[in-house]
Amino acid sequence: METKLKYRWGRLLNQNRTAIIVEIALVFGLPMLFMVFVSPYAKGNLLAEHVVVWFTNAIMILLISIGLWLRGESWKDFGITLRLGNTKELLRVFLWSLLVFVITLIAFGLGYKVAILFLQTDLQMDMSGYEYLKNNTGVFILSLVGVYVISSFGEEFIYRGFLVNRLAWLFNGIRFKNVGAILLSSILFGLIHYKWGAIGMVQTFFMGLALASSYVLLKKRLNICILAHAYMDSLLFLNIYFG
Repeated sequence: METKLKYRWGRLLNQNRTAIIVEIALVFGLPMLFMVFVSPYAKGNLLAEHVVVWFTNAIMILLISIGLWLRGESWKDFGITLRLGNTKELLRVFLWSLLVFVITLIAFGLGYKVAILFLQTDLQMDMSGYEYLKNNTGVFILSLVGVYVISSFGEEFIYRGFLVNRLAWLFNGIRFKNVGAILLSSILFGLIHYKWGAIGMVQTFFMGLALASSYVLLKKRLNICILAHAYMDSLLFLNIYFG
């Protein structure tokens, strides 16, 4: 009975556009409801607020993983592999990740230039939510580990692995389906960084463009994007830590 039910849902998710739309809505809607209800209890505690966000991302990862399981797929279908490979392959992945990191960093800076041009402001991103990191070594290290797992890995898994693939499937038959998937996933990636202010949303939109484009061009090698994202997060956190 369980196998038949799994097959039925898996087949629906593989063939029905409405089912994909519902899946996307659930993956983003249910965790956001969790955040809305839980966030008030963490209000005023910056670290606790970020823990709520981390749990929200963890729920999204779980829901996406259930969708993969129903399809008979795994994280490998998004381009994630835990196999280390030989030294040559590891070096190749590392060098590609550095290249993607540089491209992403340039895109992030370009986003700032575009933002101040159109928003007519010289303000920076609002990073006040990370004040607890300044000169606090223990919390900085713990937060960085959490960010690697939930942001570097989690956001790539959600916004590149899941969203780009599902949107491209929805746009199947359209000439520029990958372009549409990249744009929409990047817009959503920018919007979820609303706490960083308008400039922060524009910059993360450009960051999303660079990472999503790299993901598609590198034939869905998500490991590379995860590493590049981790380098970005490290740079950001070090910048905040040292004030």
